[in-house]
Amino acid sequence: GHFYACSTLDGHMDLASAYESDKYGNFVGITTFTSDEKTSKPKACIDCRCVIQNVKRYGRILRFAELRSLERKHLMSIGRSLDIASKQARDGRSVANLKHILGKLQKGPMHRVYEACGGSAQVEVNPAPPGPYIRTYQLLGESYQKMTASAGDENYLLALKYLELAVDKATESESHKSGAQSRLMLSSFLLNYSTVTDALKEEIIPMLDWI
Repeated sequence: GHFYACSTLDGHMDLASAYESDKYGNFVGITTFTSDEKTSKPKACIDCRCVIQNVKRYGRILRFAELRSLERKHLMSIGRSLDIASKQARDGRSVANLKHILGKLQKGPMHRVYEACGGSAQVEVNPAPPGPYIRTYQLLGESYQKMTASAGDENYLLALKYLELAVDKATESESHKSGAQSRLMLSSFLLNYSTVTDALKEEIIPMLDWI
């Protein structure tokens, strides 16, 4: 192994991000981690670049990096599930599968740790990125649209709900591509099941102008 002074490794591991200290440098409490680039990447040895593991002094930092790695793997798994779901028939089974995916999105590894800690302020839980949410809402909207018999029935209202959620999430994410795609899907849905009226035009034209 390689040997360093504590002060050197404390700086390299950014120990100050994990603990509060007094003016004498003594640790007096713990801080709330933020999921930035520094805390997300595994820390490596300065010389050989091997990942640093099992050093108790830096346990909080190392475990948080592992948790962030689990979160990334979790999102990759959801991405693969959505790829499969997008190729399946739009029916009741696909709705159940997509709702299961939505549940997994809402409760990733970070969220489960947060719950296990009783909602501790020292565990930061960032929301999942908007992309998977938008895809899930779009696919749910399409699935309910396929099951819609007429305007105003239960499946129609659910399709409308999820397509509007896709538009809202895309707007929130400031993604022009997702925003345009979601608005086009919603506009097409409304035109398929509604008589063209002035009220409908007032709803659809701003979306098409946005695109």
